[in-house]
Amino acid sequence: MRTKKLAFIGFLLAMHMKAMSAYGYEIVQTLIVDIEPDERVKRAMNEINAGMITCLFSVFLVKLRLLSFYTCNQKKHSFAGN
Repeated sequence: MRTKKLAFIGFLLAMHMKAMSAYGYEIVQTLIVDIEPDERVKRAMNEINAGMITCLFSVFLVKLRLLSFYTCNQKKHSFAGN
């Protein structure tokens, strides 16, 4: 988690340095204590994550059903052939 925050801070700093250099300014030093998203943003992110988990679980169930269907058909064909 810490490396993600540091990468994000580096990204923000690079963006601001580029934007400010267009106006002739240079960022020499900055202090960023912590980045805490708004509560609404946190809720939205949690909803997105929950939706992704639900979607992945649905895909997993479909694959499981296809696998069991395939396995049943293989067994049916092997019994029919004997």
